[in-house]
Order: sequence, then structure tokens, then C-alpha cells
Amino acid sequence: MTESERKYFIRLGNQLVEVSREVYTAYYQMDRQERYQIERDYKHGLLYYDSWDTEERNGKDYIKDITQDTEESAIRSIINLYIAKYIAENDTRRILQYLLLGKTEREIAMLLGVSKSSVNRAKMKMIKALKEYFG
Repeated sequence: MTESERKYFIRLGNQLVEVSREVYTAYYQMDRQERYQIERDYKHGLLYYDSWDTEERNGKDYIKDITQDTEESAIRSIINLYIAKYIAENDTRRILQYLLLGKTEREIAMLLGVSKSSVNRAKMKMIKALKEYFG
């Protein structure tokens, strides 16, 4: 068989496709180059998230996003430090925690076994302290 009679094939999916020698050479050079890069990266301990890809999820979805809004984080820290100065009673601290969780005054009163008016007084005291600080 002479070089001009030889046939070249590349695999595309499930099919073999006949191509010219130039296309065959270029295709397998690129394929080998890609495998070489992956082998080199693996040797150096690099990890590709696309190797975790499935039909349902992208490999990057497995990574927890820990980014935060710095401004929001700083404001929360300041508020927590300031409120801690004004909150000495244990019940008042728990009232604040429940308020931050979205509980109503009635729900907080039932959880703590106190009256709704005492929950309201503690809440108003905290609001007053915040107004003084930020006012």
C-alpha cells in the first residue's frame, strides 16, 4: 500500500470519519497536546473541576461560595458589638436572637414564658440604643 492509497480516519462520537492526512495529523497532535497538558497538571497536583462534571451538575457547583459582602459583614460586627454593651440580661439577649430570626413578639413571649409587653419593652430598649449609636 502506498502513501497515496492509505486512508485516514478519526473518531467523532460513535463514528469513524475518513479525513485527509493533514487533518488526521493535526487532530491527533492537538489530542496528544491536550493529554500532555492534563498529565503535566496532574503531576503538579492541579485539579480540574470539569472532571467532576455530570449531566445534572457542573463541577464548579460542588465548591462552596464563601464570598461575603465586606460592607455588610462590617456593619453586622459593629451592630453586634454595640448591642452587646446594652444587653446584659439573658432574656433580653434571647429576645434579640428571636427577633433576628423573624419571630413575632407573641411567639417570643410564649417561648420565653414572659408577657408580650415585656418583650415589647426590651425591643424598644434595643431600638433606642441603636438610634443613640447611629443617630
